[in-house]
Amino acid sequence: GGSVRVAVVGGGPGGLAAARELARLGHAVELFDERRYPGGDLALAARLPEYPEYHRIVDWYAMELVDLNVVCHTGIDVDLAAPAAALGPGWDAVVLATGGRGPEPALPGSDTRRVRDVRDFLRTESPAPEEITMFGADREAAAVADALLAAGTRVTMIGPQPGIAHDVGRRGKIVLVPRLLAHPCLTLHLESVITAIEAHRVRIRPLDPGAPERWIPGGGELLVSQGITPRTELQNALRTLEPPLGVHAVGDASGDGGSIHAAITTAIEAAGRIHAAAHRSTQEARE
Repeated sequence: GGSVRVAVVGGGPGGLAAARELARLGHAVELFDERRYPGGDLALAARLPEYPEYHRIVDWYAMELVDLNVVCHTGIDVDLAAPAAALGPGWDAVVLATGGRGPEPALPGSDTRRVRDVRDFLRTESPAPEEITMFGADREAAAVADALLAAGTRVTMIGPQPGIAHDVGRRGKIVLVPRLLAHPCLTLHLESVITAIEAHRVRIRPLDPGAPERWIPGGGELLVSQGITPRTELQNALRTLEPPLGVHAVGDASGDGGSIHAAITTAIEAAGRIHAAAHRSTQEARE
């Protein structure tokens, strides 16, 4: 008793973990993802040399979902205007696990070259360019720079962080960071932000208040790695479906992602909330 129908929107680590946990608790779960493959940004990161173990996590979840009879729909884009058209009617609860999107910095001169989020760059599987400029020096920027440098790209990295990949784990600090710092094709400007761009150079402002702005060489497209903001507009659209047990955001979509561990933790918590609500509504129906 107490089994409910749950739609999980988004197939990254948060969505995979929520779907598995809900199915394990006996609910009828269907997973919807706009991509053709499961794993979301985790599957993207699995292509990078820094994260060879990620594909094993994705593969394990995919097998678990098959064993638990979770129906997976890929290539489904949920339209903000008509979410029911993509998901169909009759859901008791909806889990939003679509991750977030990179903020788009408004930089003077951004029409002079291609500017995009580092994740969008990974999604296209483009061949390694001759040169690239990166705005951001976080974990994602470091992993992508590492892959590009290995493929022969010259990388100019500008970031407000005091150190490269400050948010990376212990192994990254021992292996990845020294490898990047020693690479002759990496030019690094830390504790700095980009204030304007042209086709082959960028203007940077050091965070040190006394230091002047200056132009530095840096060509190719500009990849932005500034973390992610939740996709709140999709959450509002899903609320129009009025699922009786609510819409529950997990992982980066909840603003509480930032790591696989956090995505999975928030997903299991959300599954627990839905399960408890389902149990309560069954009890009330019996009374």
